[in-house]
Amino acid sequence: MLFLRMYRATFLNGQVYEDLRQDPIAFVQGITVVVLATLALLIGAFIHQAGTGGNVAEALSALMAMPAMWIVQALSAYVLGSMAIPHEQRQGLARPLIAAIGLSAAPGVLFLFVGVPVVGGFIGLLVTFWMVLTMVTAVQRTLNIPGFRATLTVLPGFVLRFVIFGILAGGGGS
Repeated sequence: MLFLRMYRATFLNGQVYEDLRQDPIAFVQGITVVVLATLALLIGAFIHQAGTGGNVAEALSALMAMPAMWIVQALSAYVLGSMAIPHEQRQGLARPLIAAIGLSAAPGVLFLFVGVPVVGGFIGLLVTFWMVLTMVTAVQRTLNIPGFRATLTVLPGFVLRFVIFGILAGGGGS
């Protein structure tokens, strides 16, 4: 069931997010997807660092922060998303929204391929933009808000994620 949901989320099937509202294990599945995407990025980065003679420890320290960056991004989407809907609709919003945001990280398993020589960087960029689209779909369908408003809810978290990642990556001298 998890992999079917990941597949549906990856290909922007919005119905998958509506199904999450009634599923008691959706929250755990969302967290599982984030862990899988983080592991894929970790493996891809190790392959890249090993292939280029880079500092593997530096890559590991930056990637250890990935779950924290996801939490910052999810909290940003939650706060901005809850402001985008009427107060009376906010009751019980946290679990389904966090489950949906977690599931929207499904394309992140493709980060496994960032270590491919020559095209790895392009793959990483493509997967990141794909994740923006899946998260916008997740927020839009979970909160039942227009796509433009969902985009404005999601983008600040991604910007913050890039700033944090830039600080961590730049702090190591790379």
